[in-house]
Amino acid sequence: MVGIYIVQGIRDLFWLPIEQYQKDGRIVRGLQRGANSFTTSTAMAALELTNRLVQAIQVNNSQSLLCVCVCVCARVRVRVCV
Repeated sequence: MVGIYIVQGIRDLFWLPIEQYQKDGRIVRGLQRGANSFTTSTAMAALELTNRLVQAIQVNNSQSLLCVCVCVCARVRVRVCV
């Protein structure tokens, strides 16, 4: 998904100025649109990567907490039984 955002942004960065120039000869407007699209796509890719990183950290923390709780509970039961 991240790659799609980046590829789309790069495509728009180069294609929108050409398209705008062919349409009405205003290359500066095309450059603005292309740069805007590229910036938006890059920001979306960064947000997607950040979201994946946060999810990975949450899963790792949940599993670590579960492991610690199981180990502590096992120790408490052993001490109580002994």
